[in-house]
Amino acid sequence: MIKGGGSMDPLIPFEPISASHIPVEGDWAFQVKWDGVRILVYKSGAETEVINRHLNNRTLQYPELVETKSYSKEDSFILDGEVIALVNGKPSFHEVMKRDRLRGKEAIELMRDEVPIIYMVFDCLYMNGLSLMDKPLHERQQMLRSIIKETEHIRITENFDEGDGLLRAVKEQGLEGIVCKDLNSCYLPGGKDPRWQKIKNYLDVIAVVCGFIKQGTRIRSLLLGLYGEDNKLYYIGKAGRGRYSDKEWQTIQEYLERAEQPNSPYDHPHKEARDCQWLSPIYTVKIQFLEWTASKTLRQPVLDSFVERKPLECRFEKGER
Repeated sequence: MIKGGGSMDPLIPFEPISASHIPVEGDWAFQVKWDGVRILVYKSGAETEVINRHLNNRTLQYPELVETKSYSKEDSFILDGEVIALVNGKPSFHEVMKRDRLRGKEAIELMRDEVPIIYMVFDCLYMNGLSLMDKPLHERQQMLRSIIKETEHIRITENFDEGDGLLRAVKEQGLEGIVCKDLNSCYLPGGKDPRWQKIKNYLDVIAVVCGFIKQGTRIRSLLLGLYGEDNKLYYIGKAGRGRYSDKEWQTIQEYLERAEQPNSPYDHPHKEARDCQWLSPIYTVKIQFLEWTASKTLRQPVLDSFVERKPLECRFEKGER
């Protein structure tokens, strides 16, 4: 939260739980679930910081969000939302990661035009010296609409009253899913409970890259893994290069080859063992997939993007293994 003197302590955002059915009892708002990067914007006087859900600073990566005068006249606030990048009118996690993983200021300035971003803001947690987190969601949303002016890069996420219809539309358009939010819910930093629920059109997981298989001199596919409750690394499948171009994939291969090791990082042997090159389990990727098989591997996995995540955080859900 914003403290006196303009300094800020970032907070871990409130998260929705996974659900399979739209809630029917209570007062709910339904929103599109954007396939992007969860971002909180902290403004205190002349100082603005942009922080992701893992408390990593992204102020340099998204200068559009630092230019707060373009979308709000308020002196201090904390906003919660999702940064997205569009491809053919649809959010692309792969595309927004081109911005998120950049570190050099010059490279980011060049990429602003190549990969324009939109901040889909959906909550206001703090404003002008007052925390709003103990207020019900409908009041926070009202405050949000009163202080934010929509621009080319700033949009307020729309509420829908009818969840079934929104979910059908999301599936028809191939979007990630929907989020169901109790309009009377307060905001619990670091919390995750049924007051916010997500229903996904497709599944995804952050996995560890444990090795690769080559075709000739080029990497054909990555071997993936997750940690179990026993802190052992289990094989969950393999995926090709996904949306990466030849040039991007060549750069990725150069990094992966630096992490080669002679022994398998898995705790159990599997059928790929004779054909692959093992890697130190330091790289992580976001994978989209259709479903889990009975043997706890991914059906139809597709590589979305490399991401920054601590490998030991890449785990099966509790009780899955």
